[in-house]
Amino acid sequence: MTVLIPEVAEAGAAAGERAGAGAARSKAGQRARDTAAQIPGQYAGYSKELGRGRLTPGGRNYQGIILAEFLAAVLIVAVMPLFSGAPDGKAGPSPYRVNDITQLAAIGAVYFVLALLSSGERSGRVVAWFGGAVLMGILYKKTASGQLTAAISPTPTTDQETPPAEA
Repeated sequence: MTVLIPEVAEAGAAAGERAGAGAARSKAGQRARDTAAQIPGQYAGYSKELGRGRLTPGGRNYQGIILAEFLAAVLIVAVMPLFSGAPDGKAGPSPYRVNDITQLAAIGAVYFVLALLSSGERSGRVVAWFGGAVLMGILYKKTASGQLTAAISPTPTTDQETPPAEA
């Protein structure tokens, strides 16, 4: 038994040295955490925001708003000619004008660029407002051409009898 005592003493001393090294490491980690806490906003909330699916740390993603504006613009330009009828009273297989197809191509290009520019906090907000202005311009153009009023007003069918005109 007396032979084991020096070995146990050596093992205990080695364990004490390792515990002291761990304490020094935890103090260094605590100092690093304190230093990071003193730097306001540089790292604050970075990992929390990225975990929620946001692209920019602490910012807002405006790409969903740009996508909604794009879909609304395409829907307005694509559907309104169906309600207003053939262009200029001419009978034909397509109710679309060349201007409508050009507008669809321009809408795709404009909103693609807007989606690329919408990643930042400030630029995303400005781009989203600009996309809304483009959408309002499209609505104004469709109202001025009469297509929006033709889509909203009820159209009489040919099956209804018209009352005879009184002489």
